Amino acid sequence: MFNFFRESTSMAMESVLKNGPLLRKVYIPKYIFPLEKCCFALVNFFFSLVALFFVALVTWSHSFLSTGLLAVYPIVMLFVFSLGVGLILSTMYVFVRDIMHIWEVFCTLLVYGSAIFYDPSQMASWMQAVINLNPIYWYITAVRSCVMWGTGLTLNMVLIPFLCSALSLGIGVYVFKKNQDKFVLYM
Repeated sequence: MFNFFRESTSMAMESVLKNGPLLRKVYIPKYIFPLEKCCFALVNFFFSLVALFFVALVTWSHSFLSTGLLAVYPIVMLFVFSLGVGLILSTMYVFVRDIMHIWEVFCTLLVYGSAIFYDPSQMASWMQAVINLNPIYWYITAVRSCVMWGTGLTLNMVLIPFLCSALSLGIGVYVFKKNQDKFVLYM
């Protein structure tokens, strides 16, 4: 899940600037480029899930079959969230090229704040509160709940990813539309 987020946002960030020569010659809706990169990362993510699916069929119990399909919801919400972040980053990258390096450092820090390698319930309460502020944590936890633990989605696992995705996409579309006419001047 985290690799999908990192790949989609990093590729979307560079997409508008890399297609600058094309944008200067013909009119193409500029949002197509970040959207295409996020879709490409989603396809890569689904190919990586093929191996997980076969392992799950062989080793896991009936609970996986009943709750595994629920994992589609957080995956779709992560796609929407990544698209919103990608739109923001692609806008920023046109104007400030160093944002790519800052984003890589931020993603490295985000790995440790997403509770991928550890169980946040073993942390102090203030650290758990900080981890709960990370939207990526909620997407990863929702997929784990469906695929690994077989418990399905709780109300928080449905609402928080939806709200984060809606907010991210709303801000991303607003920032991108507001600045897209200036892109050609900075390419």
